[in-house]
Amino acid sequence: MGVGLLPVWLFLYPPAPCIFFFFLFSFSIQQCGRMPPPKKSVALRHRAHMIASSVEDQEAALMEWRARAQQGKETLQRIRSKMDAHKKSAETTKRGGRWLAEWTSLQREAVSRDLELSKAYASCAHLLPQSLRNKLTEQEEQKNALLGYLSERVTRIRKELERLHKQKNQPSQEALRTLSESISALRKELLEKKVTDVEAEKMICGEANGETDKQSPMETLQRLIQSTMKTFDGICESIDGKINAALVETYRNALQTEGENTTSQAAACTDRRVGTVLQSQNDLRTVSLILKTYDSEVESGTTAAVISDELYDRVQRALPHLSKMSARRVVDEALRQKRGRVYMRSVILQYKKRSTELLESFKKAVMAEEEIVKMRNAISEEARMREERQQKTQEELERLRIVREAKDASRRAEEEAKKMEEDEKHQKLLCIREAEFQERLRRLKEYQEEQRELQENERVVQQALAEENALKKAIQKDHNAKRVEERKKEYEEKCRLRKKHQKEMEELRKAHQRTLETFFKGIEKRLGVTYDAERVLQPTTSSQQSVPFVSFSEASQFNVHGYTVDDIMKDPRFRLQLALMEAGLHQTPYGREVISRGYHVPAAQRPSEDNPLRMEY
Repeated sequence: MGVGLLPVWLFLYPPAPCIFFFFLFSFSIQQCGRMPPPKKSVALRHRAHMIASSVEDQEAALMEWRARAQQGKETLQRIRSKMDAHKKSAETTKRGGRWLAEWTSLQREAVSRDLELSKAYASCAHLLPQSLRNKLTEQEEQKNALLGYLSERVTRIRKELERLHKQKNQPSQEALRTLSESISALRKELLEKKVTDVEAEKMICGEANGETDKQSPMETLQRLIQSTMKTFDGICESIDGKINAALVETYRNALQTEGENTTSQAAACTDRRVGTVLQSQNDLRTVSLILKTYDSEVESGTTAAVISDELYDRVQRALPHLSKMSARRVVDEALRQKRGRVYMRSVILQYKKRSTELLESFKKAVMAEEEIVKMRNAISEEARMREERQQKTQEELERLRIVREAKDASRRAEEEAKKMEEDEKHQKLLCIREAEFQERLRRLKEYQEEQRELQENERVVQQALAEENALKKAIQKDHNAKRVEERKKEYEEKCRLRKKHQKEMEELRKAHQRTLETFFKGIEKRLGVTYDAERVLQPTTSSQQSVPFVSFSEASQFNVHGYTVDDIMKDPRFRLQLALMEAGLHQTPYGREVISRGYHVPAAQRPSEDNPLRMEY
């Protein structure tokens, strides 16, 4: 049992509960003895040997094992049911939290929309007549009074419940009865104030005991259509012909079209039942009662192809006077009638829903049209008042224009008089300025004559200076020519001396070369070796020797003839110097004293500012 159910647990439960149940199940199986004892357990091997000694003992042990396995199975089922319950409660809590968050957001949005609606209504309230505003105020007061009354009753009942919960002793039956009566009274009041629309359900739903309806569905539908049209006519009469005729005609046509479509659907359903074979009402009632005892799939009106033979046998046993084919036809007829009733119910409910939506939409359209008419009247009244204000403003502006023109005429006359006076003053000022200009022009001509004479004198002086400079340049040119001749003679002398020196050096080099040749010839005579420069470039024995191959491991094995890093790091003085350098204290007086303590430092290496050879670290 445990081996077969283990994979199912691994897929149904999370890891932690699965491991717990696995250990629990293994423990129960070992306790029950369904699994063979381990080989290393001596006691269990002895027990198995004793059990195998007789058939009766084996049967008793087997029965005991089965009983314990059944107990373990029941325990496991209880634990699984508890876990399922915990999962469902957790999911319900999660859904409740999500629903609460959505409900809070919807409440917040509803409050904001109510505030916006109240602001919009307050801004448009002055457009409504006084009688309507008084009526709305009275309705608002009645609603507030009703809400206050209900909230007071609910608060009183809640306080009573809290008082009963806070009591340490068990509450008395009298207090509970009083509280129950209060809640019942409040529920009755709420039910009396709540309006429910159940006429359509009563008209389209059949009786509970399976009897046929007294009225046909078509009559019910026709009466519902007539009541809808009467309601529409009543709404049209209540508006006193103030609404747009095209709007009324549009909604009337929509309601009539919806009624015709619904009637055609119902008629099509009725026409499908015309060609069926009539059956006895008692037989149909009996079959309907039998069908109600079966599951919801058959009761909801499924096709005859999925009905089991058991149902036909039961119908045939209940109605022995029918053959098997007749029983099948009766069952099919009962199912067909049930489907027809369900279809007619859905058609009537759909018409009821659509007609209600159309009526509500018509009411809203009527209210909107009334608001539009009121708004148009208000706009026309405002336009009339605006025209009157504009007429008054135009008259006032005309009067102000006349006054303004008179003031402008007097102002222009004054300005012309002032302008004539200013023109006379300006003419006098122009005459004075003309005389001043002529005087300045005379002075300017005199000044220009004086400047012309000065420029002529300056030109004569500049010409004399130019002649003097030309004379100086001629004298300097003669002097420079003499210096150039002298420099040429000096340059020729230098060139002659340089060539003479080069000639002497060439003669010395040739004499040195002759001396070397004489020396080498004497050496050749004494040693008996001929002079051959190419012999020096010939290979020697050592250069012809081939270099043997040395592997990397052999090359890496070399002898160190000095100090390694490990040897240096063993010296405490070196480690001290490294520590001071890492700390940045090697250039401080303390660091210098510690490094050079006990050792003689030459004067050239002593760290001081005056020593140019001191080392920088």
